[in-house]
Amino acid sequence: MSSNQRLIAGSIGLFVFLGLVIVFMAGGFSDRVQPGLLVEPAKVGGQGFSVRSIERKAFERVPGSVEARETTLVSSRIMSTVESVAVRAGDTVQAGDLLVSLDKRDLKARLESVVASRAAIDARLEEAKRTLGRAEELLSRGLLSQADYDKAAAADAALVAERLALTENIREVETAISFTQVKAPISGRVVDRFAEPGDLASPGSRLVSLYNPASLEVSLKVREDLAMGLQLGDAVRVVVPSANRSFDAEVSEIVPAADRVSRSFDITLQVLEGQGLLPGLFAEAQIPAGSEIWRSIPKSLVQHLGQLNLVWVETDAGPVKRFIRLGREDGAEVEVTAGLSDGEVVIAP
Repeated sequence: MSSNQRLIAGSIGLFVFLGLVIVFMAGGFSDRVQPGLLVEPAKVGGQGFSVRSIERKAFERVPGSVEARETTLVSSRIMSTVESVAVRAGDTVQAGDLLVSLDKRDLKARLESVVASRAAIDARLEEAKRTLGRAEELLSRGLLSQADYDKAAAADAALVAERLALTENIREVETAISFTQVKAPISGRVVDRFAEPGDLASPGSRLVSLYNPASLEVSLKVREDLAMGLQLGDAVRVVVPSANRSFDAEVSEIVPAADRVSRSFDITLQVLEGQGLLPGLFAEAQIPAGSEIWRSIPKSLVQHLGQLNLVWVETDAGPVKRFIRLGREDGAEVEVTAGLSDGEVVIAP
């Protein structure tokens, strides 16, 4: 075979090989997948679920927040340096527990000075009383004029008044010393501390904030048409998603005036069981809103294909797939807003 013939044969073989590779990569040697959903029904069996609509009470979800009814901001009543802080955020305290200690050395020195002054007054007062006693005796014997007796009596009365003033001054200083021991006014939990040792506390400056966990409530702003249907003592279902809590709360307060801008009423719900809740958490109350038509199916009958939802519906021709639109969830059931009609039977794949 000449060289030209070998070259032509090699070229033909190369083209055939490249063609086979292209056919292989295009899937020519494998079974084709027919277009459609890659969802195959399993063995259909068991009892189907008959779709039906019911009329039930409707509820509107109203956002709110958990708040503490009993909350206090402990402040200083005197000007002094913070000596120590006995609590931190999150600590539980009882009424009367020590929270903050303030420096009391200046007050103690002032107290000692006033006590010494009163002791000096006591000595002078004792002498004045003896002088007044002698003046009374001399006056009764006619050996002392009335003017001299009045001077002795006035001196005694002045010392008595001065001693009384010093006594009240002592009580004032002792009260100020008691203010250096800042104690908890209520039993509760510490929210935050605003002072550290070495800080200068002045009258009115905040030191510690507290709240009572047993006084939690839910504050809401409810639009006027819903609020008009609520009464004091009504039970309202409340959900706190972050705490995974759901409970009944009692309507404890309804402000008898609507907000002119939002046309809503401020409503307070009393939390009967506050375990696991903290002030500031988001809460959602289910306020009664008349009645509604509810159509739902068990969530276990729904298949999810990406963002699409489908079910298997029993028909005379056998099970068929049906795309549906879902709404709210209620326990093990989910609302069907479109795709199913009453009387149709949904089966489980």
